[in-house]
Amino acid sequence: MSAKKMPKGGRKGGTTFPRVRLKDAASYAEKLVSKTHTGSQPDTVILPGVFGTSGPNGKVRASALKQFGLLQGTPKAYDSTDLAQSIVAAPMDEVRTHFATAFFKVKVFKTLFDTFRDDTVSTARVRQQALKLKVHPDSVDECVELFIGSASDSGLASQS
Repeated sequence: MSAKKMPKGGRKGGTTFPRVRLKDAASYAEKLVSKTHTGSQPDTVILPGVFGTSGPNGKVRASALKQFGLLQGTPKAYDSTDLAQSIVAAPMDEVRTHFATAFFKVKVFKTLFDTFRDDTVSTARVRQQALKLKVHPDSVDECVELFIGSASDSGLASQS
């Protein structure tokens, strides 16, 4: 029996996390709200129109928006969520409140935040905890960077 070869690229396994920082997801959400204001749109419209690509990177960005709770539906009919519409419509002083709501929709981000709430910790400690949460070792540094950046975007944490 011969061993099967793994295909190149694709998902590596482990805990999922959005591959886009929250502030970038919010800018995509603004475009999404504009594109879907009259109704749901298929991925053939949303991926190139909102994310600038209909390839794998567009799908990764769509997945990130779903994880943040800003995109809903299927590839045949994507739509913006009420949260995405709230972020777009909110005055500047209320945006961070909506960002925090989006941040906590990501399970791994919420768990990491709850673990280190009100603590000053090093990036290495956050990385260690992310590995315990089964984030793939090849992706853990990206996860930690996006977690810290997104927490900072939402005003929940600061990096120093």
